[in-house]
Amino acid sequence: MLLERTTKLVADVGQFAKMKRSAGEAKALQTRAEQLSPVAEKLAESAETLAKIRKAGIIVSFMPKERDELGKRTADLLTALRADPNNLVNPAIDLKYQFIDRLLSVATAAQSVSLAAWRRHVAENSEHAPEEILSALAAIPDYQSTVARIRSLQKRVSHLAETVPADPANVTEEIKRIAAEHREIWEMLTEGGIPDDVTAFLRACGLDGATLGSFTPSVAAWLGERGLIHLFRIKLR
Repeated sequence: MLLERTTKLVADVGQFAKMKRSAGEAKALQTRAEQLSPVAEKLAESAETLAKIRKAGIIVSFMPKERDELGKRTADLLTALRADPNNLVNPAIDLKYQFIDRLLSVATAAQSVSLAAWRRHVAENSEHAPEEILSALAAIPDYQSTVARIRSLQKRVSHLAETVPADPANVTEEIKRIAAEHREIWEMLTEGGIPDDVTAFLRACGLDGATLGSFTPSVAAWLGERGLIHLFRIKLR
């Protein structure tokens, strides 16, 4: 309703501007049309974004607090314009602060809510490996290419979450495919799980080196089961 009324107001202002015989009055109305047109465009854009999100089955709740008030104000301005175009040249309200800025705030809020809903949806349908474990595994040469692949998949998902796409449903399918690939790689990489002491040992090896005491039996067993013992050397400081 708010979008339709605002769009109609902009159209009527432009039409009256063309009809005015006085150059001064026509210019004043044209200025109003130029002020209002971006507002209508922003509202249309935000409404389209909300519609795309909801069509994809993503729940997003948005109800502007000032919807009724702004809707009525738009209707009043439209009525006043039709009664006398000069009513919009010198309106009874502060057009910028009481109308234009508030409509732009509505449009901005709608975009923010849509983006937040999309990002939640992406997070719910994607996989993410802890960076500390990836860093630890990346210290093992045999795992570096696999870790790089996981990071590449995660980077792609992060990129997809930056903005609401033109086709959320289609992008959701891509995210699910990435998640499936991520799970497959991660399960092969961490088959049997990674004990905390193994994670700490690998992380230390990737930095300044691990102490001999941190090479516990469970660490030795985990590395041995994966044929990785030969990759490590003991050195004196």
